[in-house]
Amino acid sequence: MANNILKLGVSCTFNQYFDLHLPFAIDDILAELGCTIERTALDLPWKPLSGSLELLQRELAQNQNQIELVTEIARREALIGPILFEVAERANQVHYPFLT
Repeated sequence: MANNILKLGVSCTFNQYFDLHLPFAIDDILAELGCTIERTALDLPWKPLSGSLELLQRELAQNQNQIELVTEIARREALIGPILFEVAERANQVHYPFLT
């Protein structure tokens, strides 16, 4: 297979790998590295919470389907942000140190 994406002898930093997606699909980049990716839901241990997480789960699933999550910024804003806001709301402790 021709090396169309990665250039032999040219090093990339971790962040530069995320910039490669611009003209290429993430699956093509991974294939060139001899890798594949499978996106599945994790079955992690949990404890009961007061209230439902259905709205958060629906928002995360919708974000995953509508946004290409190939950059760190996209993942942070589409997946991690809503979770952090939910945690802060449930803890009733939202702190904005840059505003004090």
